[in-house]
Amino acid sequence: MKYQCTIIINKPRDIVWKLLSNPDDIGKWSKGFKKLEIVSGFPGEEGSQVKHIYEEKGREIEFLIDVVKVVENRCLHYVSFHETMSINVKNVLEKADHHSTSLISHVDVTFHKLFFRIMSPLMKRAFLKRHKEDFGRMKKLLEES
Repeated sequence: MKYQCTIIINKPRDIVWKLLSNPDDIGKWSKGFKKLEIVSGFPGEEGSQVKHIYEEKGREIEFLIDVVKVVENRCLHYVSFHETMSINVKNVLEKADHHSTSLISHVDVTFHKLFFRIMSPLMKRAFLKRHKEDFGRMKKLLEES
């Protein structure tokens, strides 16, 4: 299941990058994020591995995150692993104009269980909606500061 989510943030690329790439700030804009545990490397650097723990409807959900590629102020590429799915995310930051940044997230979700693969066409809208809501929180946080 593939989708793309884009938002224009009225802040320069370096400011957007600081929030997007700082592991300590994830909980400020990502719904349900509770904590990060370091598995290996330094969080946010290429080759590092961390565990993200979310709370969703009273349950804890863990994702193992492998950081694939980091190009400062331009690209953050990572893969999230869960028992039911893998999510390949490539966030690209482009200069929209002198004071704005376009944040484009290319997402490819691979479901590991047959039930979820069958349901994926129905789940796509929910995934995209959540992504847009997270980006909306990020935009609001950045533009109000």
